[in-house]
Amino acid sequence: MNLGDALHKIGIFRVQIENGGIYRIRNAAIDFPVEDANQTRKPEEFRTVTVLSNQELCDSRFEESILVAPMSHDLSLKHSTDIIISATKENGLNKDGRIILSHIQPILKSALEKRFGKFSNDEWKRIVAHILDNIDRPDAPDPAGY
Repeated sequence: MNLGDALHKIGIFRVQIENGGIYRIRNAAIDFPVEDANQTRKPEEFRTVTVLSNQELCDSRFEESILVAPMSHDLSLKHSTDIIISATKENGLNKDGRIILSHIQPILKSALEKRFGKFSNDEWKRIVAHILDNIDRPDAPDPAGY
């Protein structure tokens, strides 16, 4: 067992994992379809993702995976489930992009390679509201009525 495997076994990962954090992973670590219908786009080696799991799961040394949403800087393919994010110093993005909420999925914590930044509380509230809007049923009863 190498040092990296030993550290992983006791819950120590190469980057600090935060809810709302923005990270780089290898493209092979995520299941993501090619968005280019003409097959002219060469896939990048890396993909930026947003960590959606709550902080308790991020910190747990007993949980090996977390929930993420992939991101893209290509704004021309925006779907109604996506949310546009502006680049800021705090989130570490170098250009505006989108979070692709239709491809939320679990990945291994060990797949996170580099942390770019974290969304501000205001940005995070907007993202969470958009996620909930995407899974809400229009005919569902009002939860306040329970």
